[in-house]
Amino acid sequence: MDGPELVLAGGYQPPWITPIPPVGPPWIAATPTANQAYCVWFRVDAAVTVTTMKYVTGSPSGNVDLGIYEFNADASLLTRLGSTGSTAAAGSGVVQSIALTAAVRISPGVDYCLAFAADNGTITLSRIVPNPVIVTGPTIPAALSKASSFPLPTSIATPSASNYAPFLVAA
Repeated sequence: MDGPELVLAGGYQPPWITPIPPVGPPWIAATPTANQAYCVWFRVDAAVTVTTMKYVTGSPSGNVDLGIYEFNADASLLTRLGSTGSTAAAGSGVVQSIALTAAVRISPGVDYCLAFAADNGTITLSRIVPNPVIVTGPTIPAALSKASSFPLPTSIATPSASNYAPFLVAA
């Protein structure tokens, strides 16, 4: 067999991270609130090193910042592990891939989130259609947001549960 084998009992982590699997129609172009961070919870089964983040533009505008955060025990504080920094949004209806400023090592058994923020409310991007899976994750809300968060801050205190979940990928 070419490539890695799928291990159903655990132990195999694909070399990419997608926090929330699409349910129903997977994409909807949506305009986020300007300067607001949107975070989507995830865990991994095996260690992964992330160097790039991706999102799907609908209509580009202004700048975006994508990042990875680690949760504290009660999800009241998120600490940024890495980000792309403010980057011009580009392309229409395409995947925009942006390198992190430094590689981030993700470990199993830890709560993380992928984050997105834009400096304007004109950009549109693909997001997961709101559904019950997004509102409640296994231990914490699966989608969170925080106002006044562009560029992505080094920490986010007391984020709020959100039904806005941008479709983000880390690789």
